[in-house]
Amino acid sequence: MNHVAAVCVLAAFGGAASAQNLLTNPGFEEFDPVFGTPVDWNVFANDGGGATVVTNVVRSGARAIRIDPGTGGFNGVGRNVADPNAEPDDPNPTSSADIVGAAGALVFSGWYNIPDQITAPVVGVKIEYGTATGAGIGGTGDILLLDDTTGGEWREFTFTVEGDDIPSTAVRGNVILFTFGGGEGEIYWDDISLIQEADCGPADFDGNGSVDVNDLLGFLGAFRQGC
Repeated sequence: MNHVAAVCVLAAFGGAASAQNLLTNPGFEEFDPVFGTPVDWNVFANDGGGATVVTNVVRSGARAIRIDPGTGGFNGVGRNVADPNAEPDDPNPTSSADIVGAAGALVFSGWYNIPDQITAPVVGVKIEYGTATGAGIGGTGDILLLDDTTGGEWREFTFTVEGDDIPSTAVRGNVILFTFGGGEGEIYWDDISLIQEADCGPADFDGNGSVDVNDLLGFLGAFRQGC
């Protein structure tokens, strides 16, 4: 936790530090040209469904990902908790974002586009947590989208997991974008982000989630008032 404390001290004098996206290839710009699959993402394909990198419907950059529900099963992209390409004791597998359990809040966000009605019974996202050995230790459960169409417009989703709700032994945050149960239509995703906010504890004097000069002024004001 020393690195978090250092960030908080610096922020108090120079403004709040901006959080970094923990996900590599968040806009699906890098892909395998043979299979059309995105680099650093796993594809789940069942019953004629799956996920493909596309260039015709994008929010930013040159590419996005399209998920097809198929006729059934679980389809989408994500990052498995038990990464088959990682060594058993590797806490930093390339296909998974590093998080700190029971620390700062996780903010999961991104953009989706449903040009025509999608009829899959389940369309959503979720985060799964894993330990350094690859063991799964729960997650957020399914976070369902309420739209069955966006009329071709891009819409943003944002979901926050408070630090106390993240298992203390978690070192991996694995995001999954998916459909389940099959159906008509398709959904596009772009600009996915997973950010862990700094946990600055009592230094965040005004409780706004960051430590800056306002917290210092608030402390000095309280100090002058005395008992």
